[in-house]
Amino acid sequence: MIAGANDMAAVAALVGDPARAQMLDVLTDGRAQSAGELAYAARVSPPTASAHLAKLVEGGLLSVLKQGRHRYYRLASPMVGRMLEGLMLVAAVQAPPRHRPSTPRDRALLTARSCYDHLAGRLGVALADSLVARAHVLLGDDGGEVTAGGAAFLGGFGIDLDAARCRHRAFCKPCLDWTERRWHLAGAVGGGLMRRCFELGWIERQRDSRAVRITPRGRDGFLDRFGFDLDAPSAQALEHDAGRMQRRGVDVERIARDDAGQRVAERGVERLGRTAGDGVEGEQAAPLGARQPLEAQHQGARQAAPPRRRVHQ
Repeated sequence: MIAGANDMAAVAALVGDPARAQMLDVLTDGRAQSAGELAYAARVSPPTASAHLAKLVEGGLLSVLKQGRHRYYRLASPMVGRMLEGLMLVAAVQAPPRHRPSTPRDRALLTARSCYDHLAGRLGVALADSLVARAHVLLGDDGGEVTAGGAAFLGGFGIDLDAARCRHRAFCKPCLDWTERRWHLAGAVGGGLMRRCFELGWIERQRDSRAVRITPRGRDGFLDRFGFDLDAPSAQALEHDAGRMQRRGVDVERIARDDAGQRVAERGVERLGRTAGDGVEGEQAAPLGARQPLEAQHQGARQAAPPRRRVHQ
């Protein structure tokens, strides 16, 4: 079948309603949900939700799973999930910006979320960066590939790559993250990574949202296995903050020197304290909290120094 402009307009009309768009957004985490859950997420009454869901099923965007008397709705195919993720990318990059106060839900989605059946947000990008940096995965605009070392690493992590290759879907592919504007890992490998993280208890779902929460066990696991900590500031963030401070006339180099000197002094006092505690004669070190910060010492020295006279040429 060759789709035309009218077919595209029909799909756009289905997605274009705010309530239906909210339902589709909730379902992009790959799970099936009941009509009542979707009504709650879209903030509409159950009869209104049922009418919206009937249109989405008729339009081929949703499918229905029946278990006894219960009916559950899910995206009809991964293609629908990719379409919705593409629309979000266009809305974030190409559409005119609209000011909207940031909410805790927004921040949770930026940190970690599901993109149909794989991880996205800062977590998804960090996983892809780690695998690429260690030459476990090769990613390009056209696709991805798992190296021999990557197969051993992912197998040791608990992902069955042989079973993943048998699935009727892309094995390893990049997916452009609409919040980070960089690649995260999709395909069967990306789906296997997300499932394994859930199995290990590294991440857990949040109600009525695609956002996932990184557990304390997950923070330790991602650091040990993949070498990153999302709570630690990135090199790009530190460079951005330093540039902003320099533009404001702050002497960043002096602050760095003072911080380094403060750390050296603290380590010296700690060593002196340990020496005194071991019974070696010497002056007992003062507790760290009783010492004046190095920056305050510099400030006091500057105030005590006589003012300089400026000579005009």
